[in-house]
Amino acid sequence: MTIYHFTKADTLLQILANRTIRFTRSDLVDDASEVPFRTEHLDQRKFFVSSWSLGTYGESGMWARYGDADKGVRISLPTL
Repeated sequence: MTIYHFTKADTLLQILANRTIRFTRSDLVDDASEVPFRTEHLDQRKFFVSSWSLGTYGESGMWARYGDADKGVRISLPTL
């Protein structure tokens, strides 16, 4: 199985240059479904998330939201 991450081309350059994938602080994401554990007992500023997909084809919403309106890239990683 392979997982996919949609991102801007400029971000890919940073990922390759730094050899890192950065996560977003969970209270700053714009899609609430990316943080399924919202609760008053956890401080969202202390949790970080990264959005990945199992879809083998590029969903238009993923390209529009994360892939810089069809000008971005899709990173693929095999799962263990």
